[in-house]
Amino acid sequence: MVTLLSQHPLRTFDRLRRYDHVGLLIPNWRFFAPEPARHDFHLLFRTLSVTDEESPWKAASRIHERKWRQVVWFPGRRQEKGVFDTCNEIVGVVGKKDVKIVDTAVYRLLRDFVIRRIREEEDERHAAIKGFQFLVVQYSGHDDSEDPQYAFISPFVPLNSAGIA
Repeated sequence: MVTLLSQHPLRTFDRLRRYDHVGLLIPNWRFFAPEPARHDFHLLFRTLSVTDEESPWKAASRIHERKWRQVVWFPGRRQEKGVFDTCNEIVGVVGKKDVKIVDTAVYRLLRDFVIRRIREEEDERHAAIKGFQFLVVQYSGHDDSEDPQYAFISPFVPLNSAGIA
């Protein structure tokens, strides 16, 4: 009962935690985040061949359909959550003055994630790829009444012979 009460959004119930001196007996988590996410993100990429042909946009990240067993065990969710958080972070950086996005850690994380995806999916054609772009699309999930927003598109990222940007 103490655990349940200490999760209540009303912070007056947090006073119960003062009796947990170590901080391990009463878990500190909430059923809902203070600001629940209202959008999802797609991370897309396209490649540019050495003959200057652009590929169609492809998904760099996927949100897999849920299965019942994932209530207990779902290690793949960490990657989905990581991509979501990273896309959310880069959207927060877009438009900030005095910030060069390509120099931020969040940009490098997304760029390197896409490079890894290119290596996995384009293995046989990898030598024929000159570079790529990636795109962060923000959309409302299952709500079709809202159009997707193109939140960020990277500049062209060249690949050298080792596949490193």
